[in-house]
Amino acid sequence: MGEYRLTHFHIGKYKKEANMNPQMTKELQKAVKAKPKGVKSTITNEKAVFQNEKEAIILENMAKIRKYTEERIIAAATKLGKKGFGQIFVMRFSNEEDFNGFYKILNGHLSGEKWAESP
Repeated sequence: MGEYRLTHFHIGKYKKEANMNPQMTKELQKAVKAKPKGVKSTITNEKAVFQNEKEAIILENMAKIRKYTEERIIAAATKLGKKGFGQIFVMRFSNEEDFNGFYKILNGHLSGEKWAESP
């Protein structure tokens, strides 16, 4: 699927379904103000993993994604888990190509499309 370069990555949490949208907005605002730090991400058919991070986005657990095109930021929220909270993964990308490619894969998976590995 590919490797993507990020300039910012962090994870927020929410405890109730009704709090997901307001919390996503807060996390997007934090990412706009955050200092850049280089992180690489790789997407497979099942998950998106991040360099030097133990957390990964399990694609089948995604509940919602939002993007902020001007700043090249994507926020992906997971469904509420067994521990009673959901996670919001916020990523800022270094270039437009990585931003659009990553969003296309997440959005396609959320809408039920299956992705084939490139030859």
